[in-house]
Amino acid sequence: MSTSIQENNVQIHPTADQPNPEGPQQEQGSKKKWLIKGAVLLAIGFAIVLVFVFKSEVEEILESFLDWVEKHKVLGPFLLALVYIIAVVFFLPGSILTIGAGLTFKAAYGSTGQALLVGSLAVWIGASIGATVAMLLGRFVFKESVEKLSQ
Repeated sequence: MSTSIQENNVQIHPTADQPNPEGPQQEQGSKKKWLIKGAVLLAIGFAIVLVFVFKSEVEEILESFLDWVEKHKVLGPFLLALVYIIAVVFFLPGSILTIGAGLTFKAAYGSTGQALLVGSLAVWIGASIGATVAMLLGRFVFKESVEKLSQ
């Protein structure tokens, strides 16, 4: 017969009278993370409010952006991918950009096949990088918040 001994892991949490055993470095890092999280959430909220308040101006900016993409056949797809990355990270609907890109590239290239290829690649690259950035933010910057939501 064999017997086993189990050890209990007991964690001691410091009180107000006791110093944090992990040291001031850990406390500073935690405060810094919360400041970063707060700043990012504030920026997202502010951007969403701005979009709703200045809806007509946002539509004009989007139209002028798509006009610029149409005139710059080489740089346009790269800028579209960059804007798409931002849209994915900030949870903005990409369907408007995708449809606008299709119409814009059709006008720019004159060929449906070429417009479909260039537009699809730009949107796919932007969406993939945006999703990766969003995942990394969730994994490293907002890790504790995501863990609390999943419980």
